[in-house]
Amino acid sequence: MAIGPLINLAGSVVSSLVHHSGSSAGNSTPFAQILSSLEQVQQSNPAQYRAVAQQISANLASGAKSASATGNSSLAGQLSRLSADFTVAAASGQLPNVQDLSQAIPNNRAASPAASIIGSALSGVRRPAL
Repeated sequence: MAIGPLINLAGSVVSSLVHHSGSSAGNSTPFAQILSSLEQVQQSNPAQYRAVAQQISANLASGAKSASATGNSSLAGQLSRLSADFTVAAASGQLPNVQDLSQAIPNNRAASPAASIIGSALSGVRRPAL
């Protein structure tokens, strides 16, 4: 799994999340949109949330391996930390470590590998209409 295509995909995934989450979405950051989506799934369907968190953990671990293989140890460490956070989230049913998540997903409109990986997993999740 190469990181380059994930980075290119991030913009469209985050944009998709922003457009599907409601009227205040235009002012929200990618971090806020992802956190909101995670919370919605966690609250509306805990079993699905656990499965999605487990999938996100596996995808983040794969991204960390790719980053490590290309010599990007900083990104590899960040994705590994998030993978561990999502492993705990899958087991507990709780949200992942919000501080780690906020550090991995910028507060601006810039794409990040973590946002693309998490957003990709969330894009296939059905959430109830508001």
